[in-house]
Amino acid sequence: MVKADKPGKARTASLSGNAKTRHTVLLKGKKYIGTPYLWGGTTPKGFDCSGLIHYLYHQEGVNIPRNSREQFSRLQATSEPQPGDLVFFRKKGVINHVGLYLGGGRMLHAPQTGMRVRVENIKRGKWPGRYAGARKAVKDKSAFILAANGKSKKAAASGKLLAKNDKTARKAADNKAKLARRQAIAASNKRLAKESRTIHSKGRIVSAR
Repeated sequence: MVKADKPGKARTASLSGNAKTRHTVLLKGKKYIGTPYLWGGTTPKGFDCSGLIHYLYHQEGVNIPRNSREQFSRLQATSEPQPGDLVFFRKKGVINHVGLYLGGGRMLHAPQTGMRVRVENIKRGKWPGRYAGARKAVKDKSAFILAANGKSKKAAASGKLLAKNDKTARKAADNKAKLARRQAIAASNKRLAKESRTIHSKGRIVSAR
């Protein structure tokens, strides 16, 4: 899924204006950890998932769509999210959640009613199976990474990893559905066999009489 950043393996060679925007969004976003979740919320009094993202970038003068579905459909796709990018999740095939990628497989997000803004690992729990892909709120044309060997490499988004993630998620869902059907059939057959034995047993008792 998302490739975790490895501390010490790479560092940013330079920050463009957009990279600085993402960096600022990250710093400010962490200040809202603990803020209550509020459906439709777009202020520090309370956020929903897309409201938090919209607020953070709007404060930096970046105009992005308000809800997660539009953010996912209209923003630039990336197969390898960088800190400050957006990570999206789907439920029953529909985009319904977004978080701010922090790096290292972690995201900052407003989970759901009754919870507060927090940091979670998107490689654990329910998140891997629901991962839909990543998007850039701001483009960075000069996103260069200085690798451990000292050579500069330009970050490339081929889209192959994103497609692979989608295919893997669909395959996992199909396998889960097939398993559920097999279990249901097995349970039904077991119940029918039990009923058949009961009827057969009662038949022997009647004959004996």
